Amino acid sequence: MDEAEIVPYIKQLLSTRFRSKYAIRLYQFCLDHHQNREGASLTRFINLDKLRETLGCASEKSYEKYSEFNRCVLKRAIQTINTETDIHVAVSAYQRNANSITAIRLTISPNDIGKQTGTKKHAKATVNLAEITEEYERDLGEKE
Repeated sequence: MDEAEIVPYIKQLLSTRFRSKYAIRLYQFCLDHHQNREGASLTRFINLDKLRETLGCASEKSYEKYSEFNRCVLKRAIQTINTETDIHVAVSAYQRNANSITAIRLTISPNDIGKQTGTKKHAKATVNLAEITEEYERDLGEKE
């Protein structure tokens, strides 16, 4: 299967589960940086300006201060990822320059929501890219 075929399909499915474009972009970023699928992994320190670019909010003046960026973008995106996907994300460290935060480090680990909450309904709501790929292949087979 060609990656170019499945990416739009995955994006469509993800957009129905995530409440913000920032959560989708942060989720994709985390998947790219999650090296140890079995356990937790740490990202390198991520420069906040680069993270703002990655998330698509670099041009928004209101998010220049870390406190606003953290409150309006980062915390909401992380909360969505932690409740709706198969990974758990947390800010684990900060780098400072004088009094301002310039970079953060994320911890990314597997998220077994179904076992944590004990509900099958919630476990089914999580995004699992392997399942999405299988679903896409099934849909593709039915159309042929």
